[in-house]
Amino acid sequence: MPHLIVTPEAAQGMARCRRYLLARSAQAAKRADRVIAAALTKLAITPELGRLYEKDRSLRELLIPFGKGAYLALYRHEAEADVVRILAFRHGREATYRP
Repeated sequence: MPHLIVTPEAAQGMARCRRYLLARSAQAAKRADRVIAAALTKLAITPELGRLYEKDRSLRELLIPFGKGAYLALYRHEAEADVVRILAFRHGREATYRP
């Protein structure tokens, strides 16, 4: 099973999404944490799970449904190193990934 690495940029995106949700509902934030963790665990087991990213076909994007929307995790599967590297994270309603 590939090793899962979350880059600092992706961790910042996750934290931003969590803060937004936590300000509205602590229970929803806890549910989101569980859903995201489960999705990333599946990704580590099945690295080709995400769709190809339109802007760069060497990357993939994992859709993580939650409530009426979804979170998106942009990642690269480095098969030779047996690594899945999460590069960015955002909510689906955000226009694009933030640096």
